[in-house]
Amino acid sequence: MSRPDNHSEMTSLVFCLIAVVLVGVGLAILVKRRYEYSTKLIEIQRESIFVQAELADMRSKHDSKAQRLLVSEARASQQLIDQKNYSTARQHDLERRTDLTSRRAVLTEALEKLEKEFTTCVNENRLKAREEAIGQKLESLTILSGRKYLQVTIVRVTDVGLEIRHTDGMARIAARDLDESMEQRFQWAVARR
Repeated sequence: MSRPDNHSEMTSLVFCLIAVVLVGVGLAILVKRRYEYSTKLIEIQRESIFVQAELADMRSKHDSKAQRLLVSEARASQQLIDQKNYSTARQHDLERRTDLTSRRAVLTEALEKLEKEFTTCVNENRLKAREEAIGQKLESLTILSGRKYLQVTIVRVTDVGLEIRHTDGMARIAARDLDESMEQRFQWAVARR
């Protein structure tokens, strides 16, 4: 009897021993897996930190490039606006220039007409003043050199001076020898010394 019990105990013991070995192997596998898992988790965390740093660097570079792009776009937009404004101003200037050129032509024509009318008027006044002077009597006439003519009668007014009759005879007096009042009256263009 003791044998079957012994046998049964032995079998139980072997089963227990097998169970303990199996539990030990299971625990060893579990510990090994846990270690591998922890090691991989640490690697993944390190890799995640590295990837996050790289991602942050890439975001920073992207933001910097995006900012430069925005600045470039703003500059390009401003340059386009400036170019449009310049083009508009240039067109306005061209229109203004065309208008001024046509007005200048009209004013030049009007000025030429006025100058002709003025020249005609001056010539008429000159002739009238010279004609009215013929026969005019003066008690005396002193020229720039100091010579004095008495009992003067203007006989003729020419483009270069006067012809007079005086107490001593006849004389021709150049316009440059007469004072400025005579020059203005008869409209001689005299270069004074």
